[in-house]
Amino acid sequence: MNDPQWWTIVPISAIVSAIVTIAIRYLDKPRPHLSLVGHMISIPSDYKGDRKEFGYPLTLTNVGNGPAWRVSIAGSGCTAGIRQDRAPATSPASNWVDFIPVITAGESVFIQAANADDLSKAALVVVHDRFPSLPRLSWIKRARTWRLEKLPVSNPFPPAMYPGENIPWWRRRFGVIRRYGVQWRSNHMDDQ
Repeated sequence: MNDPQWWTIVPISAIVSAIVTIAIRYLDKPRPHLSLVGHMISIPSDYKGDRKEFGYPLTLTNVGNGPAWRVSIAGSGCTAGIRQDRAPATSPASNWVDFIPVITAGESVFIQAANADDLSKAALVVVHDRFPSLPRLSWIKRARTWRLEKLPVSNPFPPAMYPGENIPWWRRRFGVIRRYGVQWRSNHMDDQ
């Protein structure tokens, strides 16, 4: 007990314990995760105009387990708006905005992108608060950009539309079966 170094272990272990506790609490808190999906639209076969006049309907969904606060959208190379169905009585049936105070976990919002001259360069940028519980850090944002050309498209076709394929045994064994699903086939119809 006369050794002067034994007492340094207690403060060091307390500091390490506090750091581990704070790290676990930070990593375990609910977080938003925004996902964007495009939708197919039907255009008459005899239509002679430009396809971009119809716009690009999109759905932004929070698939995470926490809310996304102060969500803003903007189009790069296009214009974009969020449809608000809960409009005041003095306005038309729906309002178009570019800001939503919160998208809760599991909630979806409808976005319409339009006026994209070059689809390969058009993108949708979505920004939300990174630290919503700290008002002094509200200037720190989390941004995500999706290219309209590379967006996955929701699949309106039933599974019966696609031919059956045998999955190799090693893919079944290791669970690498994504490319045999209906969504993957829908997104890669042009590749086949």
